[in-house]
Amino acid sequence: MEAEPPRSVDMLRAGDCEIALAFRYEAAPEWDDLVARPLLTDRLVGLVPEGHPFADADEVDIGTLAEEPWIAGCPRCRRHLVQVCEAAGFTPRIDFATDDYPAVVGLVGAGLGVAVLPELAVESVRPKGTRPVRLGPEVRREVVALTLPDLAQVPAVSAMLDRLAAAAHR
Repeated sequence: MEAEPPRSVDMLRAGDCEIALAFRYEAAPEWDDLVARPLLTDRLVGLVPEGHPFADADEVDIGTLAEEPWIAGCPRCRRHLVQVCEAAGFTPRIDFATDDYPAVVGLVGAGLGVAVLPELAVESVRPKGTRPVRLGPEVRREVVALTLPDLAQVPAVSAMLDRLAAAAHR
């Protein structure tokens, strides 16, 4: 099954799956009842159109993008983006909203705005007409495998957690 957190976590708790892959930007107290196996840390990067003034920059302070139109995810998905922008002193003007990474890349490539995406997503989409740029201050998310404490003792679940951790470190 494929689901974003928090739905995937709800499915795990309901017994619909044994393991949920999820991400968090900071400690997630709502997961205190779960076993969390850290898999990897994924940096978020800015995505700007080719030809943008910051397209060739080594690093961009997110505050310098304050006046740009933004492409972001659904309201729940963009919560962290809004928090990061507000910490930099601005509220992003979100002109387009989609949770589809290829659509975000297409909109940025068409020059319709800028975005912040996980580096893993940018690498997997191979963005044409766009340039990923490192953000300052650096923003990261932790990708984890979650399971219930009782399930963590099941040999097949434990083995899968080990395999996921090994694959993430390749």
